Amino acid sequence: MKPPPSSSSFSRREAKRTRRYVIMLAFVSFLAPLVYHQNHESHPQTKRGENRISTFAHHHFSSSHDQHRALIAKSYGYGGEIEDEDEDDINTHNIQNNRNYEGSSSSSSSSSSSSSFANCNKRGIVVNNKCQCLKLWHGISCEEGPNTFTFKSKSSEKLSSSRKVKTPLQFEGDFTTNKEQLRKTCEDGNIKVFLPGKIPPMRVIGTCKSVEQAGVPPKDVVSKMPYKSCAVVGNSGMLAYGQNGKEIDSHDVVIRFNGAPTKGLENRVGTRTSFRLVNSKWLDFRESKDEIILWNMRGAGALQDYIKRRAEKGKDEKFYLLSSNFVNYVGEMAFQLSNSFDNLPAGFDAGDYTPTSGWTGLLFAVNVCTEVKLYGMQISEAQGVPYHYHNRCPQPYGERDQAEWLMFQRFARHKLASFKEPCIEECHTDDPDDCKRCMTERSDFYGEEATKEGRIAWEKSPMPHYCLARSILLEKEKKHMEKGGQSYTKEERDKFLNEINKKIAPPAPLRAPRKRRPAI
Repeated sequence: MKPPPSSSSFSRREAKRTRRYVIMLAFVSFLAPLVYHQNHESHPQTKRGENRISTFAHHHFSSSHDQHRALIAKSYGYGGEIEDEDEDDINTHNIQNNRNYEGSSSSSSSSSSSSSFANCNKRGIVVNNKCQCLKLWHGISCEEGPNTFTFKSKSSEKLSSSRKVKTPLQFEGDFTTNKEQLRKTCEDGNIKVFLPGKIPPMRVIGTCKSVEQAGVPPKDVVSKMPYKSCAVVGNSGMLAYGQNGKEIDSHDVVIRFNGAPTKGLENRVGTRTSFRLVNSKWLDFRESKDEIILWNMRGAGALQDYIKRRAEKGKDEKFYLLSSNFVNYVGEMAFQLSNSFDNLPAGFDAGDYTPTSGWTGLLFAVNVCTEVKLYGMQISEAQGVPYHYHNRCPQPYGERDQAEWLMFQRFARHKLASFKEPCIEECHTDDPDDCKRCMTERSDFYGEEATKEGRIAWEKSPMPHYCLARSILLEKEKKHMEKGGQSYTKEERDKFLNEINKKIAPPAPLRAPRKRRPAI
C-alpha cells in the first residue's frame, strides 16, 4: 500500500497547475483582440443587398460616392436606398450535380461548402484553405472589387459626370424575377428596363402586379452560393471541329443559348445544360426537363406572352424571367464599355450596343462562378469557320459583332474569362496574316486533318427558313455595295427581310373541306 502524499508535494502540484492556468489565460487574453481585429477591421463583412450594385472597387465609400451610386441606380429604374441589407436566405433551388467542391463525403460537403461560402463573404469558395473568389471579386476574403478597367475615349469624355461609372460593375441582386425582388424594386408599380441602342432606351414593359399574379417564384431561382466553374458555350462553327464534350460537361455550370442542340453532337459540345438563355424565338426549345430557361424580355408584348404562358403551362415549368435589375445591369455595362472605345466599327455609334444573349451570358457567368471558360465564342466566318455549329446559317451584319468583340476582349485581357480555342485574339487584329500565322501554328485545332470530320458533318447540317432569308438578304446587300451603294441600315434590313420571308415562306396547309350535314 502506497503512503499518502505529503502536504508539501501536494502544494507543489497545486502551484504548478495554477501557473499553467495563469499562462493559458494570459495567452487567450492576448490573442482574442487580435482575432477580433482581423475579422472586423481588416476584412469587413459586406452583406448581400437585393437592390445594391457595387460600383466601385473599395468598401469605404465617401458620401459623394454614395450619391453617385444612387444616381446610377435611379438610371437603372431601381427604387429604394442603395445600402447594405440583411442577409438573404440561401436559395434551396440549387442545380443538381453541379457542385464539384473539393471535399470527400456528402455529409461533410454540405457543411464545408456552407462554411466556405460564409468565410469568403458569400463571394467565393474555399479551395486549399484559400478563398477562390467570383471573377469580379478578389482579396483574402473576396472583400475587394476587381481592378478597374482603365480607359479614356472621345465618347467617354462626352458623357456627363452622372453617367461616368468605373467598370466593371458587380451585380449582387436577384438574377430572376421573383416576388421578393418585385416588392423591393417596384417603387412606382412598373417594370422598367434599360436597353441601349433601342428607342427609347429606358422603357416600361409592364406592371409588377400583373407579373406577380401570373406566377413567379417566391425567391431567386439562381443560387446565391457561388459555383466553382462555368462553361459558357456559344454557337460558333468552331465547336463542330473540336472534341470538347467531356470537358464542357466537367464544369459545375453549363450555359447555352437559344436553340443550340447537343443531341448527336455530344462528343463535340457535351450533354449537360444548366441554364439556357433564350430570346422570344426559342421559348419552347429545351432538351431536358432539368434545364432552367432564362428569358430576357425586352418589350410589353413579351411580358404579355409570359403571362399567357404561365396560364397555359402552369407554374411548375422551369421557365423564368431575368429580373429587371439584372437586365439593367447588363445594359449599363454594355453602355459604359461601348463608350470606352475609339476603334468602334464605322456606322456604329458609341452607347448604341444592344446586349446580345452571348453578352448577357458572359456577365451572368462572371457573377456566379469563380472560373469562366468560353467555348465557341467570338470566332466565326471572318476567322474562317462557320457561323453556327448546328446549321448552315450565314453570319449576319458585322457591326454589332465587332463592337461586342472589343468588350469580350477586355474581359479576357483582365483574366475575367478565358477562351478555350486558340488564336481568337490574333484573328481579330487588323492584319489578316496574324490569324493565318496562328492557325498554321495551331494545326492541332485548325489543320485540315483536325477539322475534316467536323466539316463533313457541318455540310450535312440543316438550313432553317430564317437562315435562308438572311442568306438572300446578305447576297442582295453585297451586290448593292458592289455597285457603289452603302451598307443597309437596320430599318432597310428589316424591311427587306420581311419581303424575302413573304416570298419564300412555305404555303399554308390547305384546310380539309367541311362535310355538310345531310338535310333532314
